Amino acid sequence: MSYFVLYRAGDSVKAARIDLPATAEYLPTVCHYAGRQYRQVNPKLENYRDLLNSEDLDHYDHLVNSKGELAGFAYVLADARKVGAIRLVKECNNVRIDENIWLKFIFAQDKTLTPDSAQVFPTDVYFDGISDYILFLHQWWPESKPVAFDLETENVPSFGQA
Repeated sequence: MSYFVLYRAGDSVKAARIDLPATAEYLPTVCHYAGRQYRQVNPKLENYRDLLNSEDLDHYDHLVNSKGELAGFAYVLADARKVGAIRLVKECNNVRIDENIWLKFIFAQDKTLTPDSAQVFPTDVYFDGISDYILFLHQWWPESKPVAFDLETENVPSFGQA
């Protein structure tokens, strides 16, 4: 299984790709990044009303540029105020909320960025217990199609030791 991983690094969101072994049925419940531990937010087990969770980010579309390349990701939001208040959104210069319904993570600028209506789900949400989130998006972008941005390969979230 492959995932796109979106995480905050300074004042922008970075994207990486993580491949899990074919034998893995689920993502581990804990990941690590920048010396911190993040736990998977499970809306069925936790008081999650104030936490960003998979129900807030039900499905995503690929943002495609004018050349047909993957340039980012977009979610249709049920509660733009709740999502807009988190650090991953409000402190990052490549994330925006458009028309109060679209949450967009933009990794390659273009005059035209169009959602492709892929409606991929679910997104697994991890929280560090303080203020930061990491998103794991099931990868449905074909490996053969171009990506308009470089995926990070170093200092990325992982499921190994911190």
